[in-house]
Amino acid sequence: MLELFSKDIRKCCGCGACKDICPKQAISMKEGKLGFSYPVVDTEKCIDCGLCIKTCAYQNEFEGMSSLQVFAAVNGEQNLFNLSASGGAFSAIAASFIRSGGLVYGCALTKKENSLYPRHIKVDNLDDLYRIQGSKYVQSDMENIYLEIYKELLKGEKVLFSGTPCQVAALKKFIRKEYSNLVTVDLICHGVPSRKMFCDFLDNYTKNHRCEIIDIRFRSKEAGGTCRACIEYKKNRKVHKRYVEPWQIPYYQMFLSSEIYRESCYECKYARAEREGDITLGDYWGIEVVHPEYMIENNGSFDGSRGISAVLVNTEKGNNFIQEYGQQLVLEKSEIEKVAKFNKQLSGPSKKGKNREYILNTYAQSGYADVEKWFKKTVSKKGIVKYYLKIFLIKIRLGKLFGVKL
Repeated sequence: MLELFSKDIRKCCGCGACKDICPKQAISMKEGKLGFSYPVVDTEKCIDCGLCIKTCAYQNEFEGMSSLQVFAAVNGEQNLFNLSASGGAFSAIAASFIRSGGLVYGCALTKKENSLYPRHIKVDNLDDLYRIQGSKYVQSDMENIYLEIYKELLKGEKVLFSGTPCQVAALKKFIRKEYSNLVTVDLICHGVPSRKMFCDFLDNYTKNHRCEIIDIRFRSKEAGGTCRACIEYKKNRKVHKRYVEPWQIPYYQMFLSSEIYRESCYECKYARAEREGDITLGDYWGIEVVHPEYMIENNGSFDGSRGISAVLVNTEKGNNFIQEYGQQLVLEKSEIEKVAKFNKQLSGPSKKGKNREYILNTYAQSGYADVEKWFKKTVSKKGIVKYYLKIFLIKIRLGKLFGVKL
């Protein structure tokens, strides 16, 4: 009997490709107490064909690709830029690709049982592009997506796929060969919490505020700054928006503190400079330090307070794609070392937060509501103020060190 990950949860990233590739539907993804999904094999249906093992990118060798070109980027199309978490590089190339008749796949918050549920969807029109823009900070459900993309490729459709590096690797293993009509974009990923905890967070918020959440954007330009969130909700038949700091949303702060990721994320083999996708996108953190000449205060093109994207072009296909579909991008050349300076996931996986064990044990034993109670009691506003003061002082020191205004 085949064992998919030898019962070691660090060896499974939860991509679900093994489930979708099984010709006998012998594999199902089951949630544990923490909400993370792992494959379970029905021994009555399994024929020991080995396709699941061959398709498991996470347990196969990964070499990765070194970047051919590196850019700092901002979407020049303002309405798309405003809905993006950082510089809007993804929305720029995706919009242009859709206009040319292409199909774009990415993570959206969809409706499921009166709540929001993260899953990958197909977008073939500009009106729906906003659904896959922005940071979701949760593992997306990929059920049937690999097979759907495979069928679209066989029909000759042009496809742009965006996801975490492990999802990109899973797709490439699933389709088993190179397709000229597929371009992949991997994200600089910190790690992923479980869908169950994300949904429990939303349910808890709904109960506490007696409202219905319509949408949540963890990095909203509308809210101001680069990390403030916007929660859109309905209450008393009226739609409202609430703008909040990360520390006001325990789930958000626990994500940023590396407390609630999947076990495999802390040993992620894709957290390195060599990449899986044709293109890599992420925030260009610290650009004001490594490229002060690009900032508006120095007569450059970029406003650091509004967000700037890092774009790593890893293949010739990716290079051609940026040239063809990146016309709306304002691009400035950079180097991988400069991007990696403040993007630690380009040199290694995230480290476990100091409260992770307690948080997950509490969640497993008594549920998410008790996690929030502990968080609000323990992580005080005073502590958060000290945290932001520390960050501010670090920026001042860096500014003096590099001779730039921050």
